Amino acid sequence: MTGRSPIWSVLGTGVVVLVVLVVLGELTGHPLFLGYVETGSMDPVIAPGDGFIALSPMVTAPAGVGDLVVFESETNEVTLTVHRIVDETPEGYITKGDNSTFTDQAAGEPPVATPQIVGKPLAIGGEVVTIPGYGGFVTGVQGGLQSGIERLGLGRYPGAQIALFLLIVGLAFIALAVGYDVVVEEGRQTTRQSSRSEVRGWVILVVVLVVVALPVVTFMTVPSGTTQVTILSSDSDGRPGAIEPGTDRTVPIGVTNTLYVPKVVILEAPGTGATLSETVLVVPHNASASTNYTVTAPAEPGRYARFRTEAHYPYVMPVGLLERLHGISPAIAIVGVTGVVLMPIVVVFYLFVGFQAIPLREVG
Repeated sequence: MTGRSPIWSVLGTGVVVLVVLVVLGELTGHPLFLGYVETGSMDPVIAPGDGFIALSPMVTAPAGVGDLVVFESETNEVTLTVHRIVDETPEGYITKGDNSTFTDQAAGEPPVATPQIVGKPLAIGGEVVTIPGYGGFVTGVQGGLQSGIERLGLGRYPGAQIALFLLIVGLAFIALAVGYDVVVEEGRQTTRQSSRSEVRGWVILVVVLVVVALPVVTFMTVPSGTTQVTILSSDSDGRPGAIEPGTDRTVPIGVTNTLYVPKVVILEAPGTGATLSETVLVVPHNASASTNYTVTAPAEPGRYARFRTEAHYPYVMPVGLLERLHGISPAIAIVGVTGVVLMPIVVVFYLFVGFQAIPLREVG
């Protein structure tokens, strides 16, 4: 057996950690990601061009006055903004850059509602962890990828940039692996001995479970999410989203199930100024269901954000139990539903195959 380089082990561990972070981000509904600031609004806490690590709201304390938050801006050309909460109103948070002279709301940004907050920058000992120069690195990589895409004539494909990036990383990883093997083999004399190749039963089971779990998790995560509705509290007629101040507007929200598995859809109206007539819909195969979504325009004229979340689950457990799991956390509900689907596979595999080593073939 050949030894494994410490560098190779670190790289492999890094890939595993990255995959785990991405999966956790998908399960919580808020990705764990690296970002960077483009302006000096947070200088010197986060200098222009410095990167930061955003942690999901699922693993951080609730946002409050004094906290730095990453939120989805409605008016900023850069969708995600990192600013500090300086006040709280019934409609949402008032935010401001530490190096800014006025609040975002004074500049036209509506109060930031909780569903708009996608994370908090990682801080240790009260100091934000920054990555100097990360913005410049990302910009350079994006520029190089875009140049390569244009030269290859792939500009009309939306996913071309990320696909090219993954291809380059994959080729580099393969080249590193091949280079390592060549270096090791050149300095080592080995003799091949006949041995019997075998694989553990639990390894095969894990592969089977992953293959089955992927479409199950996709079934739940792809159609789920938060929808933001921007309303205008105004006396003016004919303007998109305009509602008379102090009045309500109700619209039907429909859910259609084109899959062969019945589904349960749990709907919520987080924040203020919105309600749902029904929050749980059971939708059979090739059928539809609907609920009424009502938004209220505040008495004070202006633009306001209202939200609606949908969580889709296959109907494989009692609705009441699913509601309780979802109430704890959508991630817990996803794990519970996935476990219900996978458990029969584990039992059948154990009864007919077992977890002992399975011989494959002779090698010499």
